[in-house]
Amino acid sequence: MAGQTRRLWLVRHAQPLIAGGICYGRLDVPAEPEATQQAAKSFAKTLAETLAQARENSVLSLNTKSIHIYVSGLQRAQQLADELCLALNNVKDLSQVLRQTDRRLNEMDFGIWEAKAWSDIPETAVEHWSADFAQHKFGGKESSQDVIDRVLAAYQATLEQAQISHSSDVIWITHAGVIRALNYLHKHGIHPIARAEQWPREAPGFGQWQCLDLMSLQAKN
Repeated sequence: MAGQTRRLWLVRHAQPLIAGGICYGRLDVPAEPEATQQAAKSFAKTLAETLAQARENSVLSLNTKSIHIYVSGLQRAQQLADELCLALNNVKDLSQVLRQTDRRLNEMDFGIWEAKAWSDIPETAVEHWSADFAQHKFGGKESSQDVIDRVLAAYQATLEQAQISHSSDVIWITHAGVIRALNYLHKHGIHPIARAEQWPREAPGFGQWQCLDLMSLQAKN
């Protein structure tokens, strides 16, 4: 069917094996294995049901025989990709799963604050970040706008590849910060973030997901 909507599934890794209250972004911690396996099975079931419903409604004009998975380079995301690829073997509307690591989907790099307890990070450091939310490099490595820019580049590449391959569904296995950055772009368009209040607060829980229309993003004034 002409005009069929492409879907981008944003899947967050499962619960990481790290104590609560610790600042971690690029810190390469593993996820809990059983939670990862359960998340993969649950998502595969949801995807299978979505594809089956589309087939029943005769709206499978785009290619649902293969699906492309883009994965953060961090092991907690790679673990989920491993389990998901196994789970998708049982989805009859798929004949091929294409997997690619894209480090633009890594979590934000918190620099010197990685692996530190949030309670040990000086309040002034957080205040400086809030005061210049777009450009301040919290921890000295990466700013919020840096994250938005790399997520936008990954998104545009994903859209282009989906158009070339005529795929109806694409999956990102990634992190809360990346999902929030993409939600910002979907709401505000290609426009620099101006203040902390614009940053989305909500994100899927560990091992959960959300689905967005995979479409061109426009610049907004």
